[in-house]
Amino acid sequence: MCIVRFLCTVSIVPLLLIGCEDSRSESKDRTSVTSTAAWSYEGPTGPDQWATLSDAYAACDGAEQSPINLAGAEAPDAPSTLSTSYSTQPGEVVDTGHAIQVNTTGGELTLDGTSYELQQFHGHTPSEHTVNGTRYAAEIHLVHTAGDQQLAVLGILGEEGPEDHPALEDWGKGRGTTLAVNAGRLLPDRQSYYTYDGSLTRPPCSEIVRWIVMDHPIQISKEQLTTLRAQHDANTRPVHPLGDRRLVYVGP
Repeated sequence: MCIVRFLCTVSIVPLLLIGCEDSRSESKDRTSVTSTAAWSYEGPTGPDQWATLSDAYAACDGAEQSPINLAGAEAPDAPSTLSTSYSTQPGEVVDTGHAIQVNTTGGELTLDGTSYELQQFHGHTPSEHTVNGTRYAAEIHLVHTAGDQQLAVLGILGEEGPEDHPALEDWGKGRGTTLAVNAGRLLPDRQSYYTYDGSLTRPPCSEIVRWIVMDHPIQISKEQLTTLRAQHDANTRPVHPLGDRRLVYVGP
């Protein structure tokens, strides 16, 4: 409802920069969290221990956590509508310590009548969400915020393909640079998606996210994946149970 390496490139690559790394600030802190305790993706400060590292991370033990395995989805009760509008804007590439992230504006996502403004995008390698148990090579998270203090994160899965993805070609420019980015170039051609209510995929794991995960992956070359992994690899949280939540699939 939150792939790291990709975020360095021109558009979504900067995104590689999701779970979300949070938005750009949750109002400064909602999307770009300033951690109160050190955490990591492995060892004594890894995902299994996040909830114990700080009172601020208590939600990491919650019942509506992300990512999840995308399987057994239901059809929507009523027609569901998703629309996006992105323009080319400056994007500041930053290293959060856990992902390469691109802070940018110039985008809007509207889901079922609620509009969310783009704040940043980042990447994870490999993917955080799985589809019927299959994990993809990468996942890019486009993080949007709404005035009601909620987030909408658009997840884009990436698989290895024979050619470079044009939206990732400038990723190599790296952190500390400003790029001209258009997050719309990262979107797959087919607009079918999964959606559910969940959380940020990193501390503080706030359960304030409407997730939209596109079911059609984009193709990323082996060379581009190598570039992405060279920055932050294995920055992936294990999947969590769906529990009592509804997972909905909306076809094209």
